[in-house]
Formats: sequence, structure tokens, C-alpha cells
Amino acid sequence: IFVDRSGTIWIGTDGGGLNRYDAATDTFKHFRHDPNDARSLSSDRVRAIVQDRRGFLWIGTDGGGLNRLDISRSRFTRFQHDPADPSSLPNNRVLSIFEDERGAIWVGTDGGGIAIFDPSAETFRFLRHDPNAPDSLSSDRVRSIYQDRQQQIWIGTSQGGLNRFDPATRTFQHFRHNPQDP
Repeated sequence: IFVDRSGTIWIGTDGGGLNRYDAATDTFKHFRHDPNDARSLSSDRVRAIVQDRRGFLWIGTDGGGLNRLDISRSRFTRFQHDPADPSSLPNNRVLSIFEDERGAIWVGTDGGGIAIFDPSAETFRFLRHDPNAPDSLSSDRVRSIYQDRQQQIWIGTSQGGLNRFDPATRTFQHFRHNPQDP
């Protein structure tokens, strides 16, 4: 469930697509995947919703990748994994979305690490786990992303613990469960 800046309530479902609730009229508008319409939602399994500073709604789906909704036009733009394009979204299972202080959209995926979308260039850059680099992202299964007041990015992973990323130095610090350390 996400409330946008205008107070509109958006509800993502696990199979029913994206729903917009209008409290003034007590009605819903449904946005569903239509295989015959490339401007529709890419999957009906919605996992994350965020509104960026330009007013676009970003919707992460389980299996359909990332969608950008132009609310005024009710049109979706899809960003999906393309095996032939290494600069595409690394995985179509999007678990988390976050907009940083510069307006970049951070996309946490289930197996592809983090894709960082630059809206001005419409390109992705990536943060991934590298088993040969102990100072890389600890796991490519990214479940949550948050930026604190000191501009540090906190990344919650599945099976890799918590990561703190410093954008200025581009370094990670890992926090993992240690049963020997209460």
C-alpha cells in the first residue's frame, strides 16, 4: 500500500495488479497486465511502489520487471531484463524501490543485485555481489533499501545480512548475524 503526494492510495496485489483508490468517490481503478498492450502493467504481481520527485509512480513486479507509470496519462513504461543487453534490468523479480537524494531510482532485485536508474540518461548502473570481492554487496537478493540523514544507503538482503553503502566512497560495510556475539 502506498499513498502518493496527492493523497491517492495505491494498492499492489499478488495477482490482481495495481489498484488506485479514490476516497472522494469511494471507487477503485484497476491496472492489470494485458499481453496485447505494451503500455499496460507488465505483471499483476506487484511487490513495490514508490513515487519519484517528478510525480511518476514506479512499480516493481514479481516476474515483470520495473514499471514507470505516468499517472496523468495512465501509461506504463516497462524496464525488463534482456539477456542480450547487459545494461538492462538484471532480473525481472523486483522486491524493493527507492529514490535517492539525487533522484536516482534504486531497484532491489531477487538475484540480480541493485540496478540504479538515472532518469536523465534513462540508463542503469549496477551494484552486485562479487564472490571474489569481499567488499562488494553481500547478496544479490535485495529486499529493502533506505537512505539515512547522513546519505548512507542501507540495503537489507536475503541470506547476506545488512549492508551500509557509502555513495561518496562507494564502499560497503556488512552486518551479519553472529550467534557468538549477542
